[in-house]
Amino acid sequence: MSLIRKTVVISHDSAIGYITLIKVGSTVGAKLNFSEEPPKGLWLALKVGDGKQFLKEITAQKEEFEIDSPLNESDLIGVAVLNKEGMPYASGGNKDIINFKSAKEEISNALLPKADNQEVQIEEKVENLFLETEPNTSKVFAEDKESVTRTQESVTENQEPVTGKEEFVANEKHEKESVAVNKEDFVAKATKTADSKIMPKLKIDNFYQTVRGRMEEIFTINPRETLLEELVPDSKWVKVFYDKGEYYVVGMLTNEGKITHIAYGVPGAESIKPPKEAENFCDFLHIKGLEGAEGYHLMFQNADDGLIASKID
Repeated sequence: MSLIRKTVVISHDSAIGYITLIKVGSTVGAKLNFSEEPPKGLWLALKVGDGKQFLKEITAQKEEFEIDSPLNESDLIGVAVLNKEGMPYASGGNKDIINFKSAKEEISNALLPKADNQEVQIEEKVENLFLETEPNTSKVFAEDKESVTRTQESVTENQEPVTGKEEFVANEKHEKESVAVNKEDFVAKATKTADSKIMPKLKIDNFYQTVRGRMEEIFTINPRETLLEELVPDSKWVKVFYDKGEYYVVGMLTNEGKITHIAYGVPGAESIKPPKEAENFCDFLHIKGLEGAEGYHLMFQNADDGLIASKID
């Protein structure tokens, strides 16, 4: 059974959440996840490739639903979050494919007040709209009971059932543009490749702005590393899993609210040195209570010019 998975980060000045689309067989399900409880009265407009535009009211911080649209690897995905007046609040992906005028009209029609002599008729319309846009979550990712069974068997054969962000991590290897990289690639890009998009050695003005979108995505969809956050003042860290529980960490260090450094690290032991070409770029930080390792080999990248160092001033 074919599996396609695509994730789009939703931004309002900065990342506020994400939506993940999963195609299992012929069924396309969606998982909408905001980092905080969204304001009341917001609506989601979603368009996949040449498919029909999908619209639903946002009623919770986390939601699951099906969409009546095909999903292919090459499809563009447009996401817009609108207020009850149909005005844009946040967006993600290729938002230019969203028909904002149509979405505004649909929201306006859905919110029309009930007239006494039309109460039953309008209630039926609202109920139909609800059924179209809010299917039973127990049917998500399945067209019928047989499809549910096939989907569950497929999940059981390939991985242990997990939910939320853990599910995203467990399935990252299925994505075409995974945020994970191999440890050797991680070191090589940091120390050998001058034009690396992740950790370039050449000096670049306003480096953070060139990777801001990618960093916001990484920090939105990956679990926090709280042990490092407790040890390193004014910092935020996440674990990026990539193969059978293996992971590396990415961090952002700030000073008075401004991002000063991007940090990268791999768990290990101080006695086991990093590759020779990376020795001058890595520093070891001991961490008590870290499972399976003594600490992290860390390197830091200046947010202004992109230059790499093992320590920060």
